[in-house]
Order: sequence, then structure tokens, then C-alpha cells
Amino acid sequence: MPKYALITAQTRILERHSSLIKYLQWKKDGKVVEIDGKNVKTSIESDDSVTLIIVKLKKEDVGKYTCEITNPHGSDATSGNVTVT
Repeated sequence: MPKYALITAQTRILERHSSLIKYLQWKKDGKVVEIDGKNVKTSIESDDSVTLIIVKLKKEDVGKYTCEITNPHGSDATSGNVTVT
């Protein structure tokens, strides 16, 4: 099983405006993901994408992840699936 997962979100409102983020939330299967800064982290990358990092990946981490973002230019959300093989 992989030791970690990286889920990256890129939305139109983030392009060149990531420093203006007012609201950012990750959800897994519709439920809020708790960012504890240790096993689950998030970061804003230099290319204006947002990454969710899950350390010590478990079977329970499999699912659909959605990143919801709001800044002065609007709101957007993007989703992706995490699978473990």
C-alpha cells in the first residue's frame, strides 16, 4: 500500500490569485477533511494549485475528494478520486 497520497486541485479562480484565498476546504465523500498539519496537510503550490497530502494512507482514505475555494474573484470546486491498489 502506498505510504502517502497527494491530491492536487487547480481551478480557474486560483490562476494567479492563490494569495487571495479567503476560504479553502477539502471534503472526502461530502464530509469535511480535518487538516491536522501532521497526518493530513494542505499547501498552496507555486503554480497556484492546492495540494492535500495524506501521510500514512489507509484503506479508509479511498474516496472522492473535493476542494472548495473562494476568493474575491468567485468560488469554485474541483474533485478527484483516491484509489489504493
